[in-house]
Amino acid sequence: MIPSLRLLYWRPSAAALVRTRALLPMAEFYNHETGDGAFRLIQKSDYARALQGARVGLCLSDHEGPMRASVEYQLLDLPVVTTEAQGGRIEMMDPAHCRVVPADPRAVADAVQELAAEEIPAGAVRASVLSRLAAHRAALPGLIRPHLQAAFDDASAGVTLDDIGKVDLWRTRDAEVIRREVDAMPV
Repeated sequence: MIPSLRLLYWRPSAAALVRTRALLPMAEFYNHETGDGAFRLIQKSDYARALQGARVGLCLSDHEGPMRASVEYQLLDLPVVTTEAQGGRIEMMDPAHCRVVPADPRAVADAVQELAAEEIPAGAVRASVLSRLAAHRAALPGLIRPHLQAAFDDASAGVTLDDIGKVDLWRTRDAEVIRREVDAMPV
């Protein structure tokens, strides 16, 4: 269905690796093949090099947090095919160069072929995700401002995301307390 498939992944269990190799015998298991058979975590520029020549990024898990790979693909100017999922990845995708499909091999393959055949202008996918990331980055201080004001009173007025990172405000309170507050926030 898909003529070539290079997999980059987090460390799998031995059972998961055996099962996935059986399901995808023609796939290139990049983390293991570049590590002489042993798992090797692909990072930074090696990650970008590993994706050179790819036509489409695939995001196929059904439940995941933000799934950074989906954004990383787009930052590398790759269109993305994703299955319907819980988590935050679909929010960062532009329908002009991303497809959300059912978790069905034929639907995934068809979407891959469709996107690979499209003549997406160079830089369009990257520009789109950068715009979406900038909008979310700009909105975040406003979303957490009530919590900052409760903790720091007027000292939090005008605080930006860069300011938050500089003073490490994320670490000033117990992680479990922050987790409960975030879980209780309206979506």
